[in-house]
Amino acid sequence: ATEVSGQFLVESEQVSFEETVAISGSNAVMQVSGGSRIVASRTVTVSSSSQIRGTSGTIQFDGGLTMASSSVMSLSSTTVSVSVWSASSSTVTIDAGSAMSVAEGAQLDGSTIQGRGGCNMQFTGG
Repeated sequence: ATEVSGQFLVESEQVSFEETVAISGSNAVMQVSGGSRIVASRTVTVSSSSQIRGTSGTIQFDGGLTMASSSVMSLSSTTVSVSVWSASSSTVTIDAGSAMSVAEGAQLDGSTIQGRGGCNMQFTGG
């Protein structure tokens, strides 16, 4: 497994994870920018008070995404694809120019999802 406990910034390249990823610790952040790409083939878990941010680029959660209570995902001009998405009391903000697709299903218990200014969200699974 890979653990992100500080700031992990992908700014000008593609980064691939072939094993599970845990984003954990107060204010831990995984961020994509500059048109870069993150590809995770196994489950990514975002712990409480941790964040995923996209300011320009692509994130593929091919192995699924699990977000714990008080975790945050904030997207601007970013495309995100998820196989299976589970979130509990999380906050997701999808701003202009962003798109998020969920292929196989989502369980979003008590979470807040806010889309603003020309974003797109698509659920194609159950």
